Amino acid sequence: MANVEFYKSAAQKDVLDNIKENLAPSTSISIIETKLNKVIFSTGENEKIINLKINDFSTILENIDGRTKGNYKEKNKIKSGNLINSLAAIGTYPNWNWVIISYIGNDQLYQYMYEAMSFSLTLTVVCLFFLFIGVYQLSNNLSHAIVLLQKGAQRLSKNNFDMKIDISGNNEFSSLANSFNIMGQEIKETQDRLTISILEEQRVNQDLKVSEQRQAMALLGADLGLWDYDLRTNRVVYDERWCGIIGLSLKDVPQNVESWMSLLHPDDAIEVYNTLEANLNGESPDYDKEFRMLHKDGHWVWIYAKGRVVERDEQGAPLRMTGTHMDISLRKHNEISLHRAASVFKHSHESILITGLDGRIIDVNDACLQLTGYSRSYLLGKNQQVFRPDNKAVDNTSEIFTTLKKKGYWYGEILYQNKAGEIYTVKQAVSSVANDHGEVQHYVSLFSDITESKKHQQQLEHLANFDVLTDLPNRAMLSEFLQHSMEQEQRRESNLAVIYLDLDGFKLINDRHGHKVGDQLLITLASRMKAVLRKGDLLSRIGGDEFVAVLVDLEKINNSEATISRLLKAAASPIVVDELELKVSASLGVSFYPQVQEVDADQVLRQADQAMYQAKISGKNGFHIFDSELDRSIRGQHENIERIFLALERREFILFYQPKVNMRTGQIVGVEALIRWKHPERGLLTPGYFLPVIENHSLAMISIGEWVTDTALTQMEKWKLDGLNISVSVNIDALHLQQSNFIDRQRIILAAHPLVPPFHLEMEILETSELDDVLQTAKVINACKELGVSFALDDFGTGYSSLTYLRRLDVRLIKIDQTFVRDMLDNPDDLAIIQGVISLASALKRDVIAEGVETVAHGSKLLELGCELAQGYGIAKPMSHDELPNWCENWHPDPSWTIQK
Repeated sequence: MANVEFYKSAAQKDVLDNIKENLAPSTSISIIETKLNKVIFSTGENEKIINLKINDFSTILENIDGRTKGNYKEKNKIKSGNLINSLAAIGTYPNWNWVIISYIGNDQLYQYMYEAMSFSLTLTVVCLFFLFIGVYQLSNNLSHAIVLLQKGAQRLSKNNFDMKIDISGNNEFSSLANSFNIMGQEIKETQDRLTISILEEQRVNQDLKVSEQRQAMALLGADLGLWDYDLRTNRVVYDERWCGIIGLSLKDVPQNVESWMSLLHPDDAIEVYNTLEANLNGESPDYDKEFRMLHKDGHWVWIYAKGRVVERDEQGAPLRMTGTHMDISLRKHNEISLHRAASVFKHSHESILITGLDGRIIDVNDACLQLTGYSRSYLLGKNQQVFRPDNKAVDNTSEIFTTLKKKGYWYGEILYQNKAGEIYTVKQAVSSVANDHGEVQHYVSLFSDITESKKHQQQLEHLANFDVLTDLPNRAMLSEFLQHSMEQEQRRESNLAVIYLDLDGFKLINDRHGHKVGDQLLITLASRMKAVLRKGDLLSRIGGDEFVAVLVDLEKINNSEATISRLLKAAASPIVVDELELKVSASLGVSFYPQVQEVDADQVLRQADQAMYQAKISGKNGFHIFDSELDRSIRGQHENIERIFLALERREFILFYQPKVNMRTGQIVGVEALIRWKHPERGLLTPGYFLPVIENHSLAMISIGEWVTDTALTQMEKWKLDGLNISVSVNIDALHLQQSNFIDRQRIILAAHPLVPPFHLEMEILETSELDDVLQTAKVINACKELGVSFALDDFGTGYSSLTYLRRLDVRLIKIDQTFVRDMLDNPDDLAIIQGVISLASALKRDVIAEGVETVAHGSKLLELGCELAQGYGIAKPMSHDELPNWCENWHPDPSWTIQK
C-alpha cells in the first residue's frame, strides 16, 4: 500500500515525502480520498487500519469544521477487531479532497511514556545530585567564612588586635575580613596615641603642680601670708598663714577690702590706702607698706605688706592684685627695745652688729664673730665694709643708708665675705635706733647666713625649670616659653614651628646596655641637637627620649626645613659611649603657629605630638607635618570603660597584699591591698594598665574603690576566723574621696563587716591627688576618724602640695615614695629628701614608712636615719590572700636590722 502512486502533482508528492521524513517511529498514518471515499495510502506499524470501513470515519469527518482546519485534535477512539488505536490528530487538504489521520497503538504509546518518564526521572536524579553537591560546597565555604568573621569580631570587642582574619579569595567575605583587619589596626593605633597623649598631659599637669609646690614651700619658708584681691568682685582671698597672723580662721576673715580696711590702725589707714591706690593707678610699681592690724584677741600686730597688680584689662584698669603679709611685730619691738636687750644680744643665734652713724662697728655678738671669723678686738672701730667683698658691682651700701634715712629700716639679702675669704649670702635687717628726742644714735643689724638655703632655693628653681639629666629646659619652662613666643609671633606677624622629636631605637639600647649608657647617649644627643638650633630657639626634654624644639621668628614656615634636616642628622650620627658605637635616629612631628583656627600652646604641642606618631608609622627617621584633617578624624576617641564594668561584673579583679613591718622589732604592722586584673586574654594586669582609663570617670573610680574596700574587709573577716588579726590599707582616689556621700557609703560598708574593727582599716591618699576642696576633704577625713578609720599620705615627696596637705589633713602616716628609697644609697639628693621627710614627720608628730625597700642595705640605712617602718620587695612581694598567713608565721627581720642602735 505504501508504494501506491496516488498523487497527481509534484506538490502532493512533496507533502507525502515531508510526512514520511517527519513521521515519528511506531506512528501510523492513513490518507483518505474523500471524493472516492476510500483509503489511498497507509503506512506504519499499524497498517491494519486500512481494513477499516470508510464509513467508520464519517462521524469524525463531521466534526471537522468546513474541512479547512489543519491539525484538528479529537480525543476519540477507533475500534477495529481486537486492535484499539488512540487517535492523535486529523488534518485535511480540501483542495485535494484528502483527510490525513495519524495514530499510534496504545501499547506503543505506553512504552514511549514509560521511556520518557524513565529518562526524565534519571535526568532529575542527576540534576538533584549535582545541585546537592554545589549547595553543600557553597554552604561549607559560607559557613567557614562566617565563623572566621565571627571570631574576628569577638577579638576586636576584647581589644585583641594582633590576630588577623584570613579569608582567601576575591569575594565579599575576603573584602569584609580585610576591612575588619584594617579597622582593628586603626583602633589599636588610636588607643596607643590616646594613651601616650594622656600620659603626656599627666606629666604636664604634674610639672605644673610641682611648680606650685615650690612656690608654696617658698612662702612657708619665708613665713609669709598670701592674699589675692579680685577687683572685679571686690573679693579678697587669703591663705591660712595670713589668717594666723591676726588670729582669724578662714571662715572669719574679711571678704572685701572695706572689711579689711576696718582692721587697720586708725593712724595707719589713710597712708595704707594712699599707697594701695598709687599701685592700682600705676603710679608706683609695687605696693610696699608697714602698718598695724587688729589681732583677734585685741592687740595690734605690725604687718609688712608687699604686693602688686598682676592683671589689667586692655585699657590698663587693674583687675587683680596679689601680695604677701609678714608679721614684723618682733622686729618692731626689737627696734624700740634693742638697748634693753643685752642678754638677748649676747645669746642670740642671729648675728647682731651695732654701728655708728659713720658706719664704724660699735659692738658685735658672739654669733657674728663665729659667722665672720673675726675677733671682737679686730672688728671694733672698723667700718662695717670689712664684711663686704671687693666686688664693687655688688656693693649696695649707699642704697641701704638711703633707705635707712628715709624709712628708718632696711631689710634684704646681701653678700658678705668672712675672714677666710669665703663669700656667703646673709639675710639682714638694719634698723635705726633713736633717742627719746627722735635723733638717730646708731644702727642695729641682725643677719644670718642663708647661703645653703639660697643654694637650695636655686636648685629647686633650676629643678622646676630644667631637666636633671640633660640640663635642657623641662616641660614647665617649655610651656612658658611657647606661650610667650606665640604672643610675640602675633605681634611680629611671623611664624613659629614646634618640633616634637622622639628617638627611634633608644629603648633597645637602654635595655641592652643599661641606663647609664642610655643616659650618656641622651646627654650627648641633647648637646648635639641644641647646637644645630639658631640663637633664640629652644630645645626642651619633656621626658624619656622625647624632646621638643621651638623655632621662633620664621618669616615663612618653609624656613624651618633646614633646621629639621639638621636635627635629623644630629640624631642619626653615631655616638661612642664606653667604647660602644651607638646609633639611633629620630621621628619628628611639626606643627606651625599661627593657624587658621585659634589654638593655644597645649594644642600646638599636641598637634606636633600627633604628627610625630605619623612619622613613626611612615617609617621613622623622618618628619611629618601636622594634618588638621587627620586630627579631626581621631579627635574625640576615648578608652572603652565598659570593659572595666564588665570585669567587675565577672569578678575578674583580685587583691594582692604586701606586708608592712617594723624592721627593728620584727612586728608586722599591716598589709597594703593592691588591685590586680586577672584578664582572660592578657593575663594578670597591674593598675597602671587599667586605672588611667577611668581616671576621670567618677562612677567607675567609685565602683573600683568600693569594691577594693569591701573585698579587703571580707578577707579580713576570713583571716580573723582563722586566727590572723591584721590591719589592711586601701588606696582611695581623690575623686572618690570628695563624693558627697562618701561617709555614708563607708558606714554601710563597715556595717556589713561587723567582725572587723574599723581601726584595722586604713585609707591611703596619693600625695599627687587633685583635692579640689582641701577643707571639705579634711572634714571627710575627720568624719572617717570618728568611725575609727585612719588615713595615710601615699607617695610623699612626688607631688606638689605635700606641706599643704600635711597642715590641713589629719593623716596618721606618711609614706616615703619608693623612687627616693630605691636610689638613696647612690643619690645624695634622694637621701637628703628622705632625711627631710623623716624630720618633717617627726616635727609634725606623724608616723613615717618607707616604700621600695629592696635590699638589706636599704633597710639598714633607713634605720640609721630613724625610719623603722618599711615595705618592699626586700621584705616581701605582694602575695595572694592564702599565701599571707604562712608568710606571717615564718617571717623574721634581717639580723643586722635588729641590732641597729
